[in-house]
Amino acid sequence: MRRFVISLLVLLGLPNGLAAQPLQNRIVMATSADGLAFERLNAVFADSGDVPDAVLGPDARVYAYYQGLWTPTVDGIMVGISSDGIAGWERHQIHILGTEGW
Repeated sequence: MRRFVISLLVLLGLPNGLAAQPLQNRIVMATSADGLAFERLNAVFADSGDVPDAVLGPDARVYAYYQGLWTPTVDGIMVGISSDGIAGWERHQIHILGTEGW
């Protein structure tokens, strides 16, 4: 069985010392049988996102967490949920109490 993996592709080069922001990155999808060799799916998971991580939940759905844009000017933690890890993604904002002023 092939495992679902989200791969990050940085689209823009930045001058030394500057950190990339979500708007400057694209998260693309890939699969891997062993976690070492990957095959791109030619599918974009998020046009503006960063720091992706995916887990298989107890309900057998894939939960992909990432820093993304809630609006064109406001970023935050997002989650994409899919039953197969490939298509049909539901996307939601993650609100963490006490971080509103960050």
